[in-house]
Amino acid sequence: MTNDCLDIFTRPHHTLASTVWHAPDRMTRLECSIESHPAPAIVCGLRDLRYVMVNRSFLALTDSADEDWLRRSMYERNILEGVANYAAVKRALVNAQTIPQTRTSLAMPDGTSRPVIVTGQPVTVAGQPCMLFTLTDIEAWQQTERHYDQLRTSVETAFATSTACMMIVDPADNFVTVANDSFCSLIGYSRSDLSGRSTDDIEIWPSGISSGFVRTKCGQRLECRISEATIMIADKAYAL
Repeated sequence: MTNDCLDIFTRPHHTLASTVWHAPDRMTRLECSIESHPAPAIVCGLRDLRYVMVNRSFLALTDSADEDWLRRSMYERNILEGVANYAAVKRALVNAQTIPQTRTSLAMPDGTSRPVIVTGQPVTVAGQPCMLFTLTDIEAWQQTERHYDQLRTSVETAFATSTACMMIVDPADNFVTVANDSFCSLIGYSRSDLSGRSTDDIEIWPSGISSGFVRTKCGQRLECRISEATIMIADKAYAL
């Protein structure tokens, strides 16, 4: 989101043809940018340190309404109050400099607090210098990480223990990334024997893997029915 806002407001020759929103003024465009992005965001004017914009995600995170933040001063609701390096963050804010990711306890309107990661990016709104703050809910982020770890573990377990003979291949070089136990048992090679070997290896696939013939370690030639699917691992495509 911060990159989108920078594209719109800090590049003097940036064309708006590539943006989703076509609005008559800068403030409307920034409102569209922060409202259409799922990350919680709030904008503070640097001249009087009052909040001028807030998106729905931020209000949902804080369980609050527009009037709890808009036109209120940072002295009244300081989202940076709990940062460890407060002096350096305050200096960056005053000098309209980028505030790197830092952990803080966000004061909620009901008096409680929530641990978050906050980032600040200077922007210009209607000709006025502002700071765009984006937040990450640490608890939600940790829950997502735990869910991802559980999912990855279950997928790895299913792959390793499946009775179907499977291997994962990097299509960039056709090298085997990993093979499961069933595949290794079929052809008599260990995982380490297969990892890093090309699917064009004449010793294992004398006619190429797509032919459906595989040669075991003891020299037996087996005919197999082969199917292929694309899977994503860490945002990279692999062949299964």
